[in-house]
Amino acid sequence: MGLFKKRNKDQQRLIDEIKKETINMKGLFGNIKKMEELQVLYKELCSEAHPDRFVDSEKQEIAKQMFQKIQENKYNYEELVNIKQEMEVKLIKKTI
Repeated sequence: MGLFKKRNKDQQRLIDEIKKETINMKGLFGNIKKMEELQVLYKELCSEAHPDRFVDSEKQEIAKQMFQKIQENKYNYEELVNIKQEMEVKLIKKTI
């Protein structure tokens, strides 16, 4: 019985400590939304910059470099946005 009471005291102490903590729900949900946006942007860029989409060897080489940059910056939202802008200049506008 002594072990049971000690465990309950420890659990209650932990519960009390958790209750004292304030959780910034707005920040938490903001981070979740940002992660979702990051995943969408990452998948979009991967499909647009995949080297197999391009027949021209010059564009294919550029796409290969862009694709590698995307892979290296998978979790960096700001860098992915910069890569998207760079892609628009180097790949998309060249096809028009």
